[in-house]
Amino acid sequence: MEIEEQQQVWKKTFYLELPKVELHVHLNGSISSKTMRKLIAKKPDLKLYDQMIVIDKGKKRTLVDCFQIFQLIHQLTTSSEDILMVTKDVIKEFSDDGVKYLELRSTPRRENATGMTKKTYVESILEGIKQSKQKNLGIGASYLIAIYRRSGPLVAKETVKLAEEFFLSTKETVLGLDLSIHKYRTSKATEIKCQNTKMIKFYP
Repeated sequence: MEIEEQQQVWKKTFYLELPKVELHVHLNGSISSKTMRKLIAKKPDLKLYDQMIVIDKGKKRTLVDCFQIFQLIHQLTTSSEDILMVTKDVIKEFSDDGVKYLELRSTPRRENATGMTKKTYVESILEGIKQSKQKNLGIGASYLIAIYRRSGPLVAKETVKLAEEFFLSTKETVLGLDLSIHKYRTSKATEIKCQNTKMIKFYP
């Protein structure tokens, strides 16, 4: 038994210290239980509780339940400050897990109630990356601006324009575009526009 326990400790240490690369990482899908509780505490008026959102180790939920949680996460991340905190926490936690390079992806959102625009949403993520870099966490991070295809071609074109702006001004932090929800297609014209930016990344 003692030998088995030693092996388990060795394996845990080995995999933790093993340098890793994480690509195509969904920002909201990477929010930890700890960060989720911080967000809940900031918005008591929503009357959301741990059991509604937090999926701790050992808990099981259906795929439908998991996707419903994203709607609640959007209610919790309505300001630039929320997005900044989430970004920094996610980067720090991946760093703690031995990740040396992290490629985040997230769809810019507008929240009229708080004044957050799609541009300030992107800027908050970039600021989180910048502040994390300044802390010398030993992890590099970049960002793919995501197009949520279900929103239609007009929104997609708006996102392409936003991505072009940051692609040129962020010194390789914004690397390109992510096209999400492959089941719902954007217009052919939008896809050609995306390809012409020379910064698109396709994932199956």
